This record gives sequence, structure tokens and C-alpha cells, in this order.
Amino acid sequence: MKSRDDGQIFDDDTLWDELNGADGERRQAALQTLDAVGELAALRAAADSNLSFNDAWHEVFDWDLLRVDLEEDGNREIHEAAWRMWEAVMHLSALRDVADGELTDDDKHWAKELAAKVRKRLNDMRLTAGYAVAMTEGAHG
Repeated sequence: MKSRDDGQIFDDDTLWDELNGADGERRQAALQTLDAVGELAALRAAADSNLSFNDAWHEVFDWDLLRVDLEEDGNREIHEAAWRMWEAVMHLSALRDVADGELTDDDKHWAKELAAKVRKRLNDMRLTAGYAVAMTEGAHG
């Protein structure tokens, strides 16, 4: 994923471009990202009566706000939704980088390890919370 000067980890236009793109795997990853973004935006809007879904949608892409959701355990639903969104965005970003030929073998290895760590953390959180179904390696969503 390319770093951005404006503090956003992704943007609406890029997501819609991927949804309308020719690559089926990237479209599927974009759809999963869209679902994750929508879930996080809906949870944020529901938690703050002064925040509309539309405003929450646009704020979802702000790295500083997402980092707070990823690190804070104040609202478990928002925290978990933020991790799901992060994983979906990272998956889509990795597919984009591979298609652009920007990832080295070391990058690909690192990305696989990071994805496995994120899945394990989500799985551990779900098991700790008593969820009956936990994510398995290779599941995306």
C-alpha cells in the first residue's frame, strides 16, 4: 500500500474503481472492503448521535481515527470492525501492489506473515469473547 500525504489509508474513489475493474479477484476484495467499511461506518455512526453514516463513511479512511479504533478497547464492536476493515484494505492493497509489480518476494512474505498475525489476533479475540465460530487461515470475511 502506498503511503498517502493526506492521512488516508485508502479512498472512496479507489475503492469504487476496484469494484468496477476487470480483475475478478480484486473486485471480490473490493466488495469485502466495501462491506467492512460500511460496517465500521455504521457502528461509528450508531455510537455517536452527532455523526451521520455519510460522515462516518468518509472518516473511516482516516488513518489517525482508524488507529484509535484498532488500539482502543472501549467499544468492542467498533474495535473488531476496525480490524476487519484493516485486513480487507490490506488484502486489496496487496492485490493492487502485486498487479502493479511493486512487491518484492520479501514484501509478499511479510504480508503473508502479517495477515496470519491479524487473523490469529481476531481469532483469539473471538474465542475470548465466546464466539462459536472463529476465522481460519485463508478465510477473508
